[in-house]
Amino acid sequence: YLGPHVKVSGSGGGGGGKDKDGNEAPAAGGGEGDAIMNMVGRKNTPIDPEELEKAKAVYAATQLNLSMAHLKLGRNAEAAQAAELSMKTAGAPSAKGLFRHASAKLAIGDPDSAKADLIQALELAPEDEGIKAKMAEVDASLAAYKKKEAKVYAKMFQ
Repeated sequence: YLGPHVKVSGSGGGGGGKDKDGNEAPAAGGGEGDAIMNMVGRKNTPIDPEELEKAKAVYAATQLNLSMAHLKLGRNAEAAQAAELSMKTAGAPSAKGLFRHASAKLAIGDPDSAKADLIQALELAPEDEGIKAKMAEVDASLAAYKKKEAKVYAKMFQ
């Protein structure tokens, strides 16, 4: 998500100059936009809006792949963060992003958040067997927690 970091001519703060066809083009701003502009090697230069969309798509896909790598290495907080950044950059949640985020949240010990992600992922991809399997894993985790909690409370009131 680049939002306010990308300035378009006429929107205040100075434009980005001309694109390859001589049209006004956005300029790279700061913040999250810097990461994408550095990725394409054109920081603070005019950017064709079509190129920018392609760069954002590549960046979002890269963050999803990074999320998977973090999951495999047991870096669950980083995996959740990369999945969130991927979906934020893409501008909308994806089934894969939600699945990776849910996997990280479950590994961190937050099955409620994982379940919320998986419910949304199933709305986007209702036939995805991986999502259904992860939902069963989350449900089992929640059931085990509730059973353990019931034992603790039962001992308190005896």
